[in-house]
Amino acid sequence: MPELTEKDYISVGQYVFLKGKWRIQGAEWLQDQLFKVISATKFNYRKAYTVKQGEQGDLDLDSDLSLYPEEYNTLYEIGVAMIGDGKLFIKLPSDKYYYYLEKTGIIATVDTTTEVGGITEELIPPKEPKRMREYTIRDMRDKIKYTIVNPSYQDEKIIMDFTVNKVKLVPPTDEERSKVVENWNEYLANGLLRIIRYPRED
Repeated sequence: MPELTEKDYISVGQYVFLKGKWRIQGAEWLQDQLFKVISATKFNYRKAYTVKQGEQGDLDLDSDLSLYPEEYNTLYEIGVAMIGDGKLFIKLPSDKYYYYLEKTGIIATVDTTTEVGGITEELIPPKEPKRMREYTIRDMRDKIKYTIVNPSYQDEKIIMDFTVNKVKLVPPTDEERSKVVENWNEYLANGLLRIIRYPRED
C-alpha cells in the first residue's frame, strides 16, 4: 500500500531499510536489507487525461507511466497528487483493489458508484510535500495499477502530478551497519533511518 506522510523526501546520508521481499527473482540482496543513500534527485512528471462522464480507465505505473527504475540499485520514491473531480483506486497486486490506507480487506470491483477506497484531490492535493508516496524498484514482485473513475455527469480533465525522487542505494560498511543497528531507535526518531515496507500484505 502507499503511505500517507508529511515527511521530507529521502535524502543523501540517510539509511533505508527495505523490509519484506520486494523482488520476484534474482538480486535477493533487496530483501530485509539496510542501505545507505548516496544520491537523491527529484524530477516532476505530469500526465493529463480526459475521462468521459460515468467512465473509468486504468493506468499502469510501469508500462503506462514508466515509474519503475531501470537500475537495480535505484529506488523510486514517488509523491502522488491529483487535480480534478475524479476518484483514484489502487490495484496491488495489479488485479486486486485495495482499501485506501488502513487496509482491512479487498474491494472486489470498482465502478462509478463505488465509495469505499476512492482517493480524491482533497486527500492528495498538488502541493509539497505530496502526501501519498509510492515506492518502486526494478523487477518489483507486483505491479501497481491505478483506476481513475469519473462519477460526474460531465467529462472531466484529470491530472496526475508526480514528484519522483530517484534514490541511489549502496550497502553500508560493516562499521556503518553496526552503528545503525546499535542506535536503531535513535536513528528512526531523528530521521536518519527510513523503514519502507513492501507495499502488499501477504
